[in-house]
Amino acid sequence: MSKSAEKKKKQTTWALSDDVKAIVAELIQKLPEFKFIDPNDIACMFKDSSNSTWRAQVSKVRPSDYLLLSGTWLLKIAAWKDWWDGASKAHKYLAMFHELKHIKKAPDKSTDKYALRKHDIEDWHQILVNAGIDWENADWVFKYMDRPPEQEVSK
Repeated sequence: MSKSAEKKKKQTTWALSDDVKAIVAELIQKLPEFKFIDPNDIACMFKDSSNSTWRAQVSKVRPSDYLLLSGTWLLKIAAWKDWWDGASKAHKYLAMFHELKHIKKAPDKSTDKYALRKHDIEDWHQILVNAGIDWENADWVFKYMDRPPEQEVSK
């Protein structure tokens, strides 16, 4: 393979995704722990790359992102396109649930609206206990979404 062909193969592309946006918006609307998040603040995207190692990722929108984003978004949630295309509906919801768990309100003294937390042990525990280490019970997320707000749901 020539160097130019290899370079093309590894080139990453980004695109806004209505599929990701719909799931993120539904989770925010249904789950009280996400009520502080405005879905219009999030650019929901697909990352299409031959060498991604993650399912999805949340980050703050950086100045360099403005070259590919023409909105006023504060956050970006990107799902790896190859993973998304092969994932079940439950796995897609669980991945977006996990990414939303990274978002928290910024401290009062901050000029930012949101802050990001690293992998939170409570999030991991909640997902591991209910969905399993390999997310084999990923449909737990649907039970969690439909529960009364004060009620915890287990498998």
